[in-house]
Amino acid sequence: MFGPYEGNPEIANRLHAARVAAGFRSGRAAALAHGWSEPTLRAHETATGFIGPEMIEVYAAAFKVDPVWLEKGTGQGPPVDPVREARFRARIDNEGDSVKKAAAAAGRRLRLARRAAGYGSVMVAAESLDLPRSTLSAHELGQNVISPEVGRFYAKAFACSADWLISGTRPSGLPAAVEADLDALLDLHSRRESAVRDVFAKLREGTAQTPPAPNPEAYPRTRGSSPEPPQDSVPEITALELYRAAQSRKPPHTTSGRLFSFPAGFLSEQMNCGSDTAVILATGPDRSGRSARILVDRAFVTPNEADSYAVVREDGVVDIVTGLAANEPRPDRRHHWLVVGKVCAVLKRYLPSGDSEGRRDD
Repeated sequence: MFGPYEGNPEIANRLHAARVAAGFRSGRAAALAHGWSEPTLRAHETATGFIGPEMIEVYAAAFKVDPVWLEKGTGQGPPVDPVREARFRARIDNEGDSVKKAAAAAGRRLRLARRAAGYGSVMVAAESLDLPRSTLSAHELGQNVISPEVGRFYAKAFACSADWLISGTRPSGLPAAVEADLDALLDLHSRRESAVRDVFAKLREGTAQTPPAPNPEAYPRTRGSSPEPPQDSVPEITALELYRAAQSRKPPHTTSGRLFSFPAGFLSEQMNCGSDTAVILATGPDRSGRSARILVDRAFVTPNEADSYAVVREDGVVDIVTGLAANEPRPDRRHHWLVVGKVCAVLKRYLPSGDSEGRRDD
């Protein structure tokens, strides 16, 4: 994690106010009363962990506040401690933004170095370096800070300068053809691996120039339409397909053929989700007849305290579990389950198509 803040400080302050107003003098007391992980609640109250929409609903019900107020600050809710709020704001201004930006910039340089070294994907590089794929992916996405020791390891593996990798000090130590167009190549950070593979292959051969930035006019359009922006496509995977893939530690095989499109860069920059490791997990109807599609990053299967994870039982039932609870045994568990990835977003909840009113609950 980077900086002091991974989540939303405003939500963290409202959560703290809701917990105090509900009569819990400490996070530990609230966690024990509701069966939560104390470190997870602490991370949510200090904004060092992101609070997903599912936990917003859980906290709102437990502390008897309006979930809209808890998430957005609109409507009625208990007063927020102004001193705590001011302290959070000061720390964000002094620390959070600069550290987060530095981590993101280092991640861009790391991805460029990996691609320039001939590794066409995070998975291939991680296997070659004997690293967890989630570790390399988190560093490339700027989700985790690259320490000096880790920076030297990456620099040696990808044949670049450790000073450039960690702090951006030039020269980069990369081949001359890459160094000559360093800024343009860094701008390719959010492009899909398949879209840049030939570019880096030719650069290593010294036979090609870096392509210009995407030109909207180059995309086909019909008369009177707007240019079509570049997209990242994410496949839809059933729960059982993803369970089998996680069990075998192989890429999932999808039978649906359905793809979801996102603006290029949106997944990595806005959702903290790897474009090359993201899938849409399709779940079946629950007891209320509702279904869901969950945006999952398969690169993250080792739970930490701050995130939520999708877990799938061997019979195909899906659940979302917060933090380290994904690894905790439960006495009522009759089925084996596997963590299949970090939850980036719950995209849609909807009623079956047979609903006579065709109502949707987005």
